[in-house]
Amino acid sequence: MERKRHECSVCNKKFAEKSNITCYMKIHSPKEHDCDVCGKSFTTKPQLHFHQKQHQYPHIPLYRQGEAWLQCTVAAKAVAEAPSKVEDPTWLDTAKAEAAAKKAGGEMRRDQLAISFGKYAGQSFRWLLENDVG
Repeated sequence: MERKRHECSVCNKKFAEKSNITCYMKIHSPKEHDCDVCGKSFTTKPQLHFHQKQHQYPHIPLYRQGEAWLQCTVAAKAVAEAPSKVEDPTWLDTAKAEAAAKKAGGEMRRDQLAISFGKYAGQSFRWLLENDVG
């Protein structure tokens, strides 16, 4: 006895169960559910909800228990591999660099210099070392 095969009218893919083709046909329908965060579109609401959870709880690979495995972006790798040719000569000489830093920030030791940009702006170099950043 031959089993009845259910065939997709769009791509001719065949299924043994009718419920499988019913689910499968949603692939060919328009993607009406958009992610608020990244704009990616999905055909069903459950797919969208699963995707949105990835924004709330991203998968962070671990190096070891309790330690995140961090990798730099492609853009950061490109900068690291081809550093800028333009260098401020003030910072190449230690004495000049220290004088410029004192002038900019008052009387400070090197470990007290404040970071002026990025995620840790306002923190001292010493704070970065004490908190094992970077």
